[in-house]
Amino acid sequence: MESRGDSFLWCIYRGMIPAYFINLDKDTDRLQHIQGVLSDIFLPEHIHRISGVVHKEGKHGCRLAHIRAHVQAISHGHPYYLICEDDLTPLVGDSKEILQY
Repeated sequence: MESRGDSFLWCIYRGMIPAYFINLDKDTDRLQHIQGVLSDIFLPEHIHRISGVVHKEGKHGCRLAHIRAHVQAISHGHPYYLICEDDLTPLVGDSKEILQY
């Protein structure tokens, strides 16, 4: 019988669960960081960048970028998806370690 972790990874590898990350255009160092982190877990074609939104009140820009990510994921027909920001630091190193949790 397939464990819960195995089915989660199967969904990731089959492209059923894409990753959308938010990154401001000016933050190229963070772009490299998050692409490296996500590529250890997701296939490259399932990783999508969402341009961050600059707003005089930072929290409003953050909110708008998250809404943009949801709209894009839903418009591509994904019932499940991951949205994160470019400063994500996972608790595990790669997909094999996810199975331990």
